[in-house]
Amino acid sequence: MRGVAIAIAAAALTFGLAGSAAADRDLRHFGELGLGIAWPDASDFSDDYRLGFSGSLGYGTRLGRSDEFFAYGRLAYDQFRSRDKALRDDTYLANFTANARYYFGRVAKYESGYVGLGPGVYWDENGTAYFGGNISVGGDFPVGNDWAITADVSQHLVDSEAMGAFLTIRLGAAYWFL
Repeated sequence: MRGVAIAIAAAALTFGLAGSAAADRDLRHFGELGLGIAWPDASDFSDDYRLGFSGSLGYGTRLGRSDEFFAYGRLAYDQFRSRDKALRDDTYLANFTANARYYFGRVAKYESGYVGLGPGVYWDENGTAYFGGNISVGGDFPVGNDWAITADVSQHLVDSEAMGAFLTIRLGAAYWFL
């Protein structure tokens, strides 16, 4: 996991240290790739499974003329490893979440934090769909021309008896554009 985080940071620095053009532009949209861990935290779910890989691809866009409010959509894969391979296999949830984010700070120009909240649709390995939602807290840390390192923690609540709740912790790279 540490190697993945170092590779993301190196790529962002390689593309981003050429200057600070983001400070001079009115950036409105961003694409994001995030990698991290998914941690089951509902009691029955965490009794049967332990943390696994989390990967996501997201897109955000500013709402209106506001610098603080953004709409953000994320497609993610969250894997959970079985605690007892003799009883059950590893499992996963694929999901799409649509969040409203409120940013603190100057987005895409300087370090900025955010809180997000929104609904989601979650699919298990059998293709069964569940509704749910999430709340997230995170931040963006610009590294130059339109690039940022991102970090966030999201709590997901799923309308499923077997997989009621899980937490994701992600580190990623975002590219801001007009």
